[in-house]
Amino acid sequence: MRKVILPAILAFLFASCQQNSQNQNTKIDSANLETPSIGGLKDKHGCLTSAGQTWSQIKNDCIQVFSVGVRLNPIQVDSTQAIISAFVVPNDDSTGYELFLPEEEETFILEQQSPTTFSKNQYIYNKDTGELLINKVLSYKSE
Repeated sequence: MRKVILPAILAFLFASCQQNSQNQNTKIDSANLETPSIGGLKDKHGCLTSAGQTWSQIKNDCIQVFSVGVRLNPIQVDSTQAIISAFVVPNDDSTGYELFLPEEEETFILEQQSPTTFSKNQYIYNKDTGELLINKVLSYKSE
């Protein structure tokens, strides 16, 4: 009987060791897998939208407009609604600005017209006064 029990115990221990070795290999392999980034989705440019990033044409990079740009608050505000600001972001040498409007998905590159005035189509921004005119009507102003 002892001759049968001893080989059975050895076979059981050998099988247990092999199973434990396979589990450790599985853990190592799963640790090497690439984990998805935490914090949200990225847009088509790789900007992390949940962190407030958006693509800037003028900077050619992902930016947070509220950190990089000049905040322009609306002139006409309904006291029952939230204030939603526009932003202008200068290029590196301040010879152009990118306009981010809350109601527009696309941005607009404002080109320099004078030392202080930048425009494109119906948008005119004066960097000295911080005023943005839309269709010749004062619509936004910096504080």
